[in-house]
Amino acid sequence: MITKREGKSEKNLAVLEDTRNLCGALTNDGNKCLHVKGFNTDHVGEGRCYQHENFVNGTQITAYEIPAIKERMEEFLYDKDMYTLDREIAMLRAYLELYKQHLAVFKDLTASELQVLGITFTPSDLNSAINTTTKTIATLIKTKSEIEIARKFVIPLNVVQMMFGKVAEIIDHEIEDVELKNRIGNRLGNIMLNG
Repeated sequence: MITKREGKSEKNLAVLEDTRNLCGALTNDGNKCLHVKGFNTDHVGEGRCYQHENFVNGTQITAYEIPAIKERMEEFLYDKDMYTLDREIAMLRAYLELYKQHLAVFKDLTASELQVLGITFTPSDLNSAINTTTKTIATLIKTKSEIEIARKFVIPLNVVQMMFGKVAEIIDHEIEDVELKNRIGNRLGNIMLNG
């Protein structure tokens, strides 16, 4: 059990003692991993830490071999909202808050106390994660804005086809020379096929 050090809050101590917040994977020496759930991964606060997330029964696997990941990847291929980054931004904001919470818990611990707890990151690592995540969020927000602006100028194919159909109707109505109509029609057809 962790003993209370001078100046530690009861809340911080409770978080450190609560094993539900820990990775818990069995280590080589038969003990449970004491990293925070999802430590140093893209799923901080959930699941195994970076040292144990890609192992099943001691065998390392790739993300695509994990059935749940493979299934989600295939779903995302057909995602109608592929061009919206709202989910990614929300996820990163959640991670950012989690990093800040972890920093509040671990900032006053010494290196030896962190080592006793089996925690391999430092408050400096958390500050770095906070800075990187903040920059990534800013980049995604900028990209989201650029995508939204660009999408306003995209004309759907059915609208382009309708416009060409209207132009053909106008030509047919206004021009009597059949040979000229055919030449114009051919040129418009080439625009549709070749761009």
